[in-house]
Amino acid sequence: MNKQTNKYFPPIAISLMLASVACTSEMGFQDSDPISQIKLEVIDGTLKVSDFETFEELIEEKNELEEVSFTNIAQVINSNSNILPNARISEAGMERLEEFEGSYLLELLDEDGFVIIDEFLFYLDFDNGLVAVTSNLDKKSELLDKNYADDEVLLFYFTDDVISLLESGASSTVDKGNINSRVAAGFEPNYENISDNCSWKKCDNNGHEEQVKYDPETEFEYRLEAKHVYQAAGIYFRLMSEAKHMKRSGKTFYSSEPTNITIRYNYQYNSKKKKIGRKSGQGESSQFTRDHNVFYYESSRGLHSFTLETQFKVFIGGDHGSGYLGWWELNLQRIRKS
Repeated sequence: MNKQTNKYFPPIAISLMLASVACTSEMGFQDSDPISQIKLEVIDGTLKVSDFETFEELIEEKNELEEVSFTNIAQVINSNSNILPNARISEAGMERLEEFEGSYLLELLDEDGFVIIDEFLFYLDFDNGLVAVTSNLDKKSELLDKNYADDEVLLFYFTDDVISLLESGASSTVDKGNINSRVAAGFEPNYENISDNCSWKKCDNNGHEEQVKYDPETEFEYRLEAKHVYQAAGIYFRLMSEAKHMKRSGKTFYSSEPTNITIRYNYQYNSKKKKIGRKSGQGESSQFTRDHNVFYYESSRGLHSFTLETQFKVFIGGDHGSGYLGWWELNLQRIRKS
């Protein structure tokens, strides 16, 4: 996973603090302001800050939260670095969390990543680098399940200045259809998302840091090649997903090795062949095999438009491996032609 986030100036903290520099200078907050003057409370285990200005002062002054008691995400991480907070955050999400290690932000978020500011419930989705916001505090469980479909939920990227956008009345900056369709298709919510080197017609995991796994018990290296693609050759067109599993010892060539492969998919397309027209589907296909393909479209005529999302679950090593390494679990960035 490429890490372009600046460790010393994390984008979430920047997004949440941008407005604070101007506001604090204009309002003249004093360092001596006692914590008792800051309006804080805890609602169902989540810190509630009375308003944006108070939140900005907390970020700036890093006040001790002595008057409120709740379990924050920093405490959960520090209690045991080998345990994922509430088992809801994936390894990819933990990598993002680690970029904020030691930051005051983690002291303000509850163990699931929530904080309430003014009338808004904020959920920081570290798995996907998203900020979900709603004024309906009863949406907690839906947000934890990565279900952002409701119109009451606004969705932003980590790099957005979310507070400023809310103050200006802006709507979501994220295409919720892409996120929510994964939920609708029965996709698992915490798989790693891969988007490097992807185009409108193809996305794969080649070159990704988790593509190859070494098993110290077998002393073999196992490799996954996962892709989804729209292929065109003038008189032949197809839309498909594929997963290949391989092994090798030392620096020899890879050879194919059967394993358990599950491909979950969500697609829609409009064919140039009138007899086919518009079609869509979702589901999953599982096989014990070396090379698993799922074909959604195959014709001598191309597609006017299409959208394809794929999720892969592949057992590392198959029967040849020790089982020690577990599974590859990943989403490929959707491909789309409109």
